[in-house]
Amino acid sequence: MPAPIVESLCIGKHPSHPDACEDRVVSALPYAAAIVDGATDIHGYRYDDRAPGWLAADIVARCIADNAERMVTEDWNDDAVFSEIDRHFEAAYRHFGLFDLACADPKRRFRSALVLARASTDGLRIIGDLSLVRVDGSRVTNPTNDLEALFIALRRALWSDPSMAELDEDGRDAAVGTLLRAGIAPIGPTADIRTRVETVLRREPHFPPETIDAALDLGLRGGRDARDGRSPLYSMAIDGFSHENPPQPGITIPWGQFSTVELFSDGYPGQPSGATIADWEALIDAANREDPRRLGRFAAVKGVIPGGSHDDRSLIIVRHWARPRI
Repeated sequence: MPAPIVESLCIGKHPSHPDACEDRVVSALPYAAAIVDGATDIHGYRYDDRAPGWLAADIVARCIADNAERMVTEDWNDDAVFSEIDRHFEAAYRHFGLFDLACADPKRRFRSALVLARASTDGLRIIGDLSLVRVDGSRVTNPTNDLEALFIALRRALWSDPSMAELDEDGRDAAVGTLLRAGIAPIGPTADIRTRVETVLRREPHFPPETIDAALDLGLRGGRDARDGRSPLYSMAIDGFSHENPPQPGITIPWGQFSTVELFSDGYPGQPSGATIADWEALIDAANREDPRRLGRFAAVKGVIPGGSHDDRSLIIVRHWARPRI
């Protein structure tokens, strides 16, 4: 059986600190492939001089790489995969003396996003954030959570607010980032800003009013801390407590019904028409050239680091993935 053909890359957003990259690519073919995207820390915690998102990405990537063959030969289901990931997180929390604290306080947990493709008897099983998967050039599913779009709209509104008019672009980016992270109080010095940007957001009918309220009150920190699936700021995350979270979505694509699978992180500001690394990287080149502040066609929640990008990015493209012989 011919081996799958693989292309992959993983690039940090900060060119001067490549070791700080919080994305990971796992290529354990023909058994599994994955993209892991550590959540950027906004609370300021560090452990062994590493950010929680870096640690989360490393934990998940190592677990998948170490167990990829077992997942297939022992026919693990999704619960078995997440239970093993939880076990690796628990070991890390105990290593840092954080296990009891992590149990009690979600803010102290290491978090990452994940999309994992693994071989199974019936076909290619894909679990995690399915909006970060393309099969034969077509997206498997569109994002079901509009939080990123809401925070992009909020960032744009803040950037254009009259209170920012006297700041240069770097100062404006920093001030906007502070308000995005912490929320905007309806009283005190930010009250007028809150009123103006809230008016802008409420003109968009696809943003639920309760989500707008929560985003303005709590900011990105509120999203990081929301572990109740009923919260308007809830987003999927891998943090070692899978039993507390709603099930991760998954699909199975039968063998022989696909040719190319692309897994990618949200560090790409869009999707290309082609399916090569060069096609994906052309998006970054275009974004840096046409929309360096990520407010227009290539809008993002975060601003760009000079000489770098707005986020870490990772990608794995697998062609001709067939069921492994066991």
